[in-house]
Amino acid sequence: MAALREMVEEVLARTVRPIVARDGGEVSVASVDETGGAVVLLYRGRCAGCPAIGLTHERIVRPAIEGSIPGIGAVTYTLDLGA
Repeated sequence: MAALREMVEEVLARTVRPIVARDGGEVSVASVDETGGAVVLLYRGRCAGCPAIGLTHERIVRPAIEGSIPGIGAVTYTLDLGA
């Protein structure tokens, strides 16, 4: 079985990245807990400053990952605000 990080990367590449890229955003895996299944995503570009990123994450991104990877834990996110 593929590592959890690899499976998340595959879902992002196939489903999520094309959607967020249309609006100038980027998403990557910040961290993965291979044991507990928790995933933290990092949003950059226009996603980081978008007031609708919470909605996009909850309605599009999180369901895409949870629906594609059995037994996934929490899927949360953080923003790259260009510190």
